[in-house]
Amino acid sequence: MGCKSHPRPIIPSVPVNLVINLGNPLYSALNVPGGYMLFPDEGSRGIIVVRVTTDDVAAFDLHCPHDVHNPCGKAAPESSGLRLVCACCGSEWNVLNGQVLKGPSLWPLHNYKTSFDGMIIRVFN
Repeated sequence: MGCKSHPRPIIPSVPVNLVINLGNPLYSALNVPGGYMLFPDEGSRGIIVVRVTTDDVAAFDLHCPHDVHNPCGKAAPESSGLRLVCACCGSEWNVLNGQVLKGPSLWPLHNYKTSFDGMIIRVFN
């Protein structure tokens, strides 16, 4: 009793089929664990692709889930590269897994499916 349910917001569905060849020098930031790159023209408000480990990558939409209708709501890497921060609401997320570090957002960033064969990263939905 007394618990309030907060429905998970729906980030606009946008077809994504991003293919990244790590042999291309443009994508060198993704050759090391912890490296990331922004793809501003992908997803709803841009996508960040992160090299989590030697064998794993993750991809998150930058659309802030706190207030999906606010055009200001967009996550961006802060200077250390460890967190993503929404300049509009102040929410923070872990760059490696998209989980909330600080509210007001109650929800993680929308994640996309990824595949990685050691050379080619594919981000899709």
